Amino acid sequence: MQRTPADRTRLREAGLLAVVVLLVAAGGIAWWAGTPKAADVVWAAADVVTLVPAVVWVAADLRARRWGADLLAVLALVATVAVGEYLAGAIVAAMVATGRLLEAGAQRRASRNLTALLDRAPRVAHLRTATGHETVPVDTVVPGDLIVVLPGEVVPVDGVLPGGGTFDESALTGEPLPVSRPAGDTVHSGVVNGGAAVDVRASAAAADSAYAGVVRLAEQAAARTARVARIADRVAVWFLPASLLIAALAWLLTGKADRAVAVLVTATPCPLLLAVPIAVTGGMSRASKAGVVVKDGAALEAL
Repeated sequence: MQRTPADRTRLREAGLLAVVVLLVAAGGIAWWAGTPKAADVVWAAADVVTLVPAVVWVAADLRARRWGADLLAVLALVATVAVGEYLAGAIVAAMVATGRLLEAGAQRRASRNLTALLDRAPRVAHLRTATGHETVPVDTVVPGDLIVVLPGEVVPVDGVLPGGGTFDESALTGEPLPVSRPAGDTVHSGVVNGGAAVDVRASAAAADSAYAGVVRLAEQAAARTARVARIADRVAVWFLPASLLIAALAWLLTGKADRAVAVLVTATPCPLLLAVPIAVTGGMSRASKAGVVVKDGAALEAL
């Protein structure tokens, strides 16, 4: 099975978290065994393993003229390595790696939901002819054509019913029960024929029909790379400078660099780094079970 970019990202983030957790655990075993220097080396490795990709993520954000909670985490990682507080840095590294994995999981779910939506789009239509019907590409249907929708098929274009029919409209309206449409009523593309074969007089081309609009929105969402600023990142706009100022004051007043590092580690919003992706992933999961397709995590956060 071919992996999507979202799948590859999730595997990469899962690998990072696995390495960090193993290093933190190995350092704990070394410390318990009475070799604190070996423990520091292992914990420092966990810091560096996380710091390298974290710098890349933050650099990408800075190029896009945004900064957030991740930048404070990177500063905390650098500071803990600089003053030798390797365990504190390793814990921050584990939090960062966990948050990245959860965000990748949310992106993967959004990608999977959008793919399912796109795959559902009808690609052919059965054009009514004098001898029966002919299967043609849906893009060739024009207003005025009479098409046949077989039982269980998705209506390919918007149209009018010459004779009425029963349809499952849950994909568009959320209505769970079949809906009966009388003769002369309008039926939209994307609904499913829930009864016998029906004729539909096309009132719009496929590109101008209702389901095509939904598909276009999905494609635009899949192609969009800019994300809406997370609440945690918006808070970090003022929280980050304030934390750096307090850290500088702690260093200046005490003359000890480790006091400044303690401020940075304490200020690192690890709960936010975890809480935001957990809330988004959980929300997207609940929405998906309810039949609601969310474009991406940023859309849910904005809501």
